[in-house]
Amino acid sequence: MHTVIAIAVEKVQRYIFQAIDKTQADEKTLRNIISASDNVANDILEKIETKFNLENMHTGNENKILWISGKVIFRSELAEEEIKTMLKELYQEMYVDYQGYIFLNYVVFSVDKMDRMNILREAESLLKSNKTKSQVIKDNSEVLFSFKELEMNKQSQSSKNLKEKEEVFLTNMDDLVVEDEKHGTDSSDGKIAINNLGRIMETIDNYDEYLQLSKLLSEKISLNNIRKMIEEYNGNSGKLIKKMVPFYVAGDDIFYAIRIDALFESIKVLHNMMEEINQEIKEIKKKHNENNKIELSIA
Repeated sequence: MHTVIAIAVEKVQRYIFQAIDKTQADEKTLRNIISASDNVANDILEKIETKFNLENMHTGNENKILWISGKVIFRSELAEEEIKTMLKELYQEMYVDYQGYIFLNYVVFSVDKMDRMNILREAESLLKSNKTKSQVIKDNSEVLFSFKELEMNKQSQSSKNLKEKEEVFLTNMDDLVVEDEKHGTDSSDGKIAINNLGRIMETIDNYDEYLQLSKLLSEKISLNNIRKMIEEYNGNSGKLIKKMVPFYVAGDDIFYAIRIDALFESIKVLHNMMEEINQEIKEIKKKHNENNKIELSIA
């Protein structure tokens, strides 16, 4: 028998949006928010690695079944009761760090055989179950219903990464405003939903293909990739540099604020990103002798 642990980082958008509200009310600076969708997930992934001693490159990678931003599935040789205790400790640490806005959904289950594809399917099903979420709430009821005031956890990031982002994105909401003779001042919010992501993943029966696609999507639908694409698209034209504030970029959602004069240019960049992803999906499908009939699109 093998013991499998699945953890999903949920409610990241809620954490970011409350941070936006507080930031606007205070200094109107967005420096601590620009990278939040990346930083929150990466911070929690590092804590999971440390907690379950998965940092060793050899043994850690052997035990990892899925390891992407926002979701991990791995096996452990620890006793099930010890695992559950460690998960409670991890949940409560994250609850305090993120003021209760992040929900760490988790489940532990046993399998007879290490069929990784079946384990992925079982983990996905259990994480979606209301029974699993109810058990997590029950396990952590002491901290959830303590009504203790929590302080904001200030995420750190390297000065290099912060500088790269600030060279491309705005860091002040006031800078979004465009003076217009007819309309006064104006800016726009963009909420982009990525269609068919779930359908594509559900059609996969091969573990290697699932892993390749998961890593592809995690890398492409990210703040760093949008930054690179804006730089490439921008060239010397200045069309999108310092005109966008990205709030959340992960999974199948992209949410950002944009100066009104750059709105259509931003949609073009996201369209180009979807084209690139669809092309790479086709190549992965071809490698596994499959025809890709479903494509990602934006709405």
